[in-house]
Amino acid sequence: MTTTASASNNWVGCHPDMNECYRTQLACSVSMTYLSGPDKYQFDSNGIPDHNAWGMAGNSATIVEQSNSFRVPRVPVLLDIDSMTPAGQGAIAFAKNGVSIFGPYNSGCCDATFEEIRSMDYCLGHPANGNYHYHYFSKNTEGGAGCLNSCAAGVVSDLVGVAKDGFPIYGPMQWWSPSEEKIYLDAAACADCELRQIREYQTDVCGGIEVADGSAEDGTTYRYIVTGTFPFNLQCYRGDISLSRTPAGAGWREFTVNNSCGINNTEGGTCELMNEDFLQSLGCTPGNCPYNPNTLRKLNYWQRSRTHVVDDVYHQCDGCTDDNCITYTTTTSTTSTTTTPTTTTTSTTTTTTTTTTSTTTTTTTTSTTTTTTTTTTTTTTTTTTTTTTSTTSTTTTTRKLKFRKL
Repeated sequence: MTTTASASNNWVGCHPDMNECYRTQLACSVSMTYLSGPDKYQFDSNGIPDHNAWGMAGNSATIVEQSNSFRVPRVPVLLDIDSMTPAGQGAIAFAKNGVSIFGPYNSGCCDATFEEIRSMDYCLGHPANGNYHYHYFSKNTEGGAGCLNSCAAGVVSDLVGVAKDGFPIYGPMQWWSPSEEKIYLDAAACADCELRQIREYQTDVCGGIEVADGSAEDGTTYRYIVTGTFPFNLQCYRGDISLSRTPAGAGWREFTVNNSCGINNTEGGTCELMNEDFLQSLGCTPGNCPYNPNTLRKLNYWQRSRTHVVDDVYHQCDGCTDDNCITYTTTTSTTSTTTTPTTTTTSTTTTTTTTTTSTTTTTTTTSTTTTTTTTTTTTTTTTTTTTTTSTTSTTTTTRKLKFRKL
């Protein structure tokens, strides 16, 4: 086909950098099951996204079904930062739609952004050896629509996925306490919280933040936060990975990391990290960094997806009026806690709903339309939409099409 994807055709068509492409319809399948014996959750998926996807590197960009299975502790255990484990290459986590989340490095242990953003599709994903995956916050770019994630001023960000140590990954809008340098689940419990877009300098070296009002009993003391700069998702595990399991033949073995690039690796200064310091040296701010990665690279050659610019990754949430996107603050008196908007342009009320489902068997559902997954750190509800909707959650039917250049 030669039609370019756009809002007028529901994004069914070629990426602008494709002269011609063909499409294949695939189906997303994902489940998370509680296993009472080992007190773990088992994650299974076929790695197909629940949104349209584009392979941007010609015939080598075929997206194929995977066989992803992994087990994480029901209650992850937080370790001291000195006991963290550098994450490996390849999949370091799984998104709530079952797609793999890769770490910040490419195969040469350099920040992948300079090379790989050029092959990203509208949802900032791409395939490697058939395995479609994300490196970044999978939001709409270049006018695209229907991607996995979004964020907006005044709205606490939703779950993005689960890391291989069992701790959750969340989007960037969180209740942040400047005095404690932690985030809160309940703003009413915080004396000085700001509902703001978390940035790299708020997270620890791994890419996460401790939760002040979380509980070790249910594993809510820590979460990774997706930011617009290195390490984007995470580069090391704060959780005890010895509690996780990976498939081994017909059984399971303890999860270990054998192929790590380390922490903040620049390969002896031969490559850059796309972090806050680097981008600020260019005069960039969140959502305003018009550089094309090709102009920042030491090698002078071009590839596909030339329409991407750095602020597709170094993004700002929708409706923000300042670089930190602070939209609410809390102040505590001796009798009450109040939440006050910090701007006159934002008046958003955030309502958080948690659906809890107890399961002891795995239900993996595949349809020719879409499968979406809503996950908390301890429970998961998987819903497949064809022409009806489950009683536990509501989903929007989306056709998942894969487009590949001829």
